Amino acid sequence: MINTGSGYGLGQWSNSEISNLFASKSEGRYFHYTSLSSAKEMLKFENKQMVLFASHFLFLNDSKEFKEGLSLLTSKLNDMSKKTNLNTQITQACQKYEKEFSKDPEILSTVYPNHFIISFCKDGNSLGQWKYYGKDCGIAIEYDLKNLNYNGFFTWDRKQLGTHPIFDVLYEDNEKKKAIQGILDGMYKIVDEYEYQAENIIMRACAAVSFMKSGYFNQEKEARLLFAPIYDDCKALSEKNNPMQLIHYRESGGKIKPYLKISVQNKDVAAVPIKSITIGPGHNQMQIFNAIVMLVQSNYPSIATTIDQEMKLDIDTLYDDGCRFTEVNGIRIRVSSIPFRE
Repeated sequence: MINTGSGYGLGQWSNSEISNLFASKSEGRYFHYTSLSSAKEMLKFENKQMVLFASHFLFLNDSKEFKEGLSLLTSKLNDMSKKTNLNTQITQACQKYEKEFSKDPEILSTVYPNHFIISFCKDGNSLGQWKYYGKDCGIAIEYDLKNLNYNGFFTWDRKQLGTHPIFDVLYEDNEKKKAIQGILDGMYKIVDEYEYQAENIIMRACAAVSFMKSGYFNQEKEARLLFAPIYDDCKALSEKNNPMQLIHYRESGGKIKPYLKISVQNKDVAAVPIKSITIGPGHNQMQIFNAIVMLVQSNYPSIATTIDQEMKLDIDTLYDDGCRFTEVNGIRIRVSSIPFRE
């Protein structure tokens, strides 16, 4: 096997290097769609922090996209190795990764790096997203990502990052090819500096492919954050600093899924990390709306309004998506305008 499930092996790689694979960072608003039960946990505000849950990228619904992206990389490497004196160990490593993915999907977590992803939709009232939650009424939490600091994960040198970049998911084939080419462009420098850096190439490939999806899903307008518990095998591990202890496990749909808890805090520590909460169409929508209003009144610092102020629902012209809202303690509590259908 190329690396173990505990980290990235000898390759020294940091999350900040993702920015080298994409033309620009994402811009816009960021909504995380989730269930009522998950929203209850995510809306807790303790010690001026909230928690996001980052899911292992191989346990998402999009693992097929990773396979296709890795195949594209392997194909390009094969072409390059025929035309140049490219280190054959790198192409062999990529081929082995692709072969393991196809042959033994049940052991992927021991074959691939541990990337963890948090997905956001740039549309705060998406019919496609609400359909997923059906009659149970989903919740869309809008995060102030540009003004957050992140905690709860490590880079390879065990330092925790502060501000973390977010990138849009790539749907178009030409955009995917550019990202793959970004990996290849830096390959000769890596080969010149290190005797064997095949894993380093694989890690960059996995990072890039983690932001790729089929063009059929472009209506999702998805953007992602990527985290990883990484360590350097050259350094001794101990019970105190083993990054695998950062990984948690939960049951979902009859499956066990690994995830990271990412704590977020506004750079202005007096402010809440979120901008709005939207209640989706479904049974008891207004009952849930009223409960969320009470939750915000009780748990978040009073910034803009007081509890005894009269509240009313107005059309949300700021978002221009037909939703109605009321503002409580500086946060917009919104009701989806999309009608509920059984």
